[in-house]
Amino acid sequence: MTNLERRGQIFVFVAILTALFAMPPVLAQEIQVGVVGVVHGAAESVSPDGTVKELKAGDPVFLDEQVVTKDDGRLQILLMDETVFTLGPSSAIRLDDFAYDPVTQDGILNTDILRGVFRFISGKIAHKKPENMSVGLPAGSIGIRGTVVAGRSEGFRSLVVLLGPAGDDVTPPGRIFVSNDIGGAQAGVEISQIGFGTVIEGPGTTPAPVFRVPEADLNGLMDELNLSSNGYAATVPNAATFGASAKDIDDMTRTLSLMSQMEEYGHRATQGGMMSLPQPVMPGAPAAGRGSDDGSDSGNSSSGG
Repeated sequence: MTNLERRGQIFVFVAILTALFAMPPVLAQEIQVGVVGVVHGAAESVSPDGTVKELKAGDPVFLDEQVVTKDDGRLQILLMDETVFTLGPSSAIRLDDFAYDPVTQDGILNTDILRGVFRFISGKIAHKKPENMSVGLPAGSIGIRGTVVAGRSEGFRSLVVLLGPAGDDVTPPGRIFVSNDIGGAQAGVEISQIGFGTVIEGPGTTPAPVFRVPEADLNGLMDELNLSSNGYAATVPNAATFGASAKDIDDMTRTLSLMSQMEEYGHRATQGGMMSLPQPVMPGAPAAGRGSDDGSDSGNSSSGG
């Protein structure tokens, strides 16, 4: 290689670096992955740069930010693929990876439970390809097979419980695989019975053998997460003893409205429309984003998705 050729390569390399540094920080831009559906009490988001923002129903949820509830807080998040996370008081999660194509329903979802009480209902990403969704714990992780899961993380210790679904001729029963890193290898247990769970005591410890979670512990999770407000009370033992209050019914109405809009979002994406995320509505109010883009009322019909 001649000196002239070498100088030419250096010039091109410097030009590329200069162009890259001159480009706007696209990768640093916030990427919205969902919306806040219900908030009771105080909750906030913490961005990667440390910016703290109080959360309310309808606020966007972004990739890589922490979502935190205070001592009196309870919060529900609906992601674009219809995955639903609920946090109890003094809890926090971080959405680490999320990508979703509403046309093909392909995607990836990885989130970390940082602390506290949680519940999640897997959405379309896990339904299509379960291995593409995982939930990290302070120690260990949960692999999903289309299901409803609840738990509690205190320090490095986590309780994980399978809540459903029970399965039928159309819907397969839910299953989860709870594992932890043991000397560089994954060791874990599979849970396929509703009301059963396991415990991870901390880093480097094997998940406990699967056991029936005591009714008192299930009832405690129910109370903190208010599961009866979201239509999943029947998936745990003796859940019928938990009646839904007027506030619970309002919460359920908002959540179902959001889920209906998310279904329409995916349906319309296949037609090139409704690419903005839906927003929750108050009970009795017209649903935001309903109706077609051309002003007709065709969007009020079933999405058929």
